[in-house]
Amino acid sequence: MDVTRDRRLRALARDGDALAQFRLGMAYLHGDKPRRALRWLQESSNAGHPQAALALGRIFLSGAASSPDPAQALAMFERAATAGSAQGCYEVARLKCCAWGVPFAPTEGIESLALAARSGHPEALRVLAVILGQSEEEHVRDALATRCLLRAATLGDPIAAHLGGLRVIAGRGTRPDTALARDLFALSGRSFEVSRRIAAGLGLEPETEPEPGAPTAHTEDDPPALNDASWPDPALPNPEVLNESPRIACYHGLLDRELCDYLRLRAEPDLLPSNTIDPRRGTSVAVSLRTSSETNFLRTLRDPAIGWIERRLAKAAGYELSHTEPLAILRYFPGEEYKPHYDFVQLDNQEPALRALGQRLHTLIVYLDAVAAGGATAFPRLGQDGLTVTAQAGKGLLFANCDSDGAPDPRSLHAGTPVVTGEKWVATLWCRANRVPMR
Repeated sequence: MDVTRDRRLRALARDGDALAQFRLGMAYLHGDKPRRALRWLQESSNAGHPQAALALGRIFLSGAASSPDPAQALAMFERAATAGSAQGCYEVARLKCCAWGVPFAPTEGIESLALAARSGHPEALRVLAVILGQSEEEHVRDALATRCLLRAATLGDPIAAHLGGLRVIAGRGTRPDTALARDLFALSGRSFEVSRRIAAGLGLEPETEPEPGAPTAHTEDDPPALNDASWPDPALPNPEVLNESPRIACYHGLLDRELCDYLRLRAEPDLLPSNTIDPRRGTSVAVSLRTSSETNFLRTLRDPAIGWIERRLAKAAGYELSHTEPLAILRYFPGEEYKPHYDFVQLDNQEPALRALGQRLHTLIVYLDAVAAGGATAFPRLGQDGLTVTAQAGKGLLFANCDSDGAPDPRSLHAGTPVVTGEKWVATLWCRANRVPMR
């Protein structure tokens, strides 16, 4: 049935019924008539309907009716939040923490995220837990983050269930509890035995039994106390310089295991066969030299935790976040590889929009797990025998693609060697000479 032809609904909308206006606006939106949708959604939003404000925010953010307008989107999300919408609070947090066309405002973003979490928003609870896990204050990092994850898991969030299961096994912010961990891994859709073996391999299982009176996990329905929530900014590890020209450096422990696991869990459902940029045309094409799967955290996939990770990686690379491409996640199965290649691009042959981004001056790779065999990063033109860097969970590898004048450096040729055993996961941040619009 075409709802837009419902005379009674249209009459109610004209008479100022906010729900009817919302339903009519959404019908026009789904019917690919965004301009008509705007009229009725704006009427409904002005009458105080929070779902209409949310819909308007998404329209303005995506540019469905005109050019993207993040400032207008933020105003609509804030209106929804003021009307009591937990999703509105979460969308405000996403915009302010990820700086999507609006100023970076982490304090306000975390406050909005905490409001959504207090209202029982599962994704907000999970994202807040991941961010709190980076706090240098132990009582915040462990107890509160664990409780947020367990609360999100009881509300049906599978990623929170998996991360919470690993925390329960490790006794982080709670007593180790095998039965609870088993239930959490079941909620996550992952095998308990496999997950426990992963945890043991990562050194997450406690070596001794907890002392009597140690805190236990809480899974009741009351929301965690979130008064201590803040945007953490832990120091970067000191780089280990592996080569001076082109400069190559390692950051050991750039991301912790929970962040590595989070990136894998978030990326896995969206992985597609990898392409590469044709150096002659600047277009994305499938080629035999690259056999991995990948995804990029574009605006629709990014959350405040991803935004926190991207900002930390940009800081390690020495760039403003605005000069980086969206974070890419790549997975390699046994036998898959990325044959010798360059990360710099032939700007003269690219489309004007890509050429405006400037050269890819640096690449930062973060290994998200240790590879059992194979899967190293090799620089065959450095030194007598080349330079090889092995994959270790959380280790960052930063290398220059160009010389000090910004010209492509052929010595930056590198390869991802074939994976022999296990899987290889990496996060890659490419750093550009110019700003990346609406990244």
